[in-house]
Amino acid sequence: MKIRKMKQSDLKQSAKFLADAYTLPPYNQKRRDDMAISYIKDKFSKGKNTSYVLEDKGKVLGFAICSMSFWADGKQAMLEEIVIDPKYQRQGLGKKLTTYVFRELKKIKTKSVSLWVKKKSPAYKFHTKNGFTEEGGFVVMFKNL
Repeated sequence: MKIRKMKQSDLKQSAKFLADAYTLPPYNQKRRDDMAISYIKDKFSKGKNTSYVLEDKGKVLGFAICSMSFWADGKQAMLEEIVIDPKYQRQGLGKKLTTYVFRELKKIKTKSVSLWVKKKSPAYKFHTKNGFTEEGGFVVMFKNL
């Protein structure tokens, strides 16, 4: 098993994992492969140097995409997506990928990592277990138009 930088050729498979994951509860979204690939391409275009795939024997099992920005204390990463193929979840692969990504971000002197997550999702528990906390005073707000 190895982790490497994401390549353009990984985007289609990554979009499939994303589409699969978002059909599951609590999201229960209708599968939209066309939207998933557009979404992944957009996120990857903003984070080519800080996006990774986890693979085993040449088969991609998951990915993480981070975008970078700056804040008062320096570089800040946004963990845009971290998705493990639903068939391989709950085997420690997400933890392995997250640990690797954080190590790489530290190498480029990143000060913090933020993310969006739905509270009623398995991802919330995963991220909490891996050291993320709710930041006091800040909330993500959303409005449909």
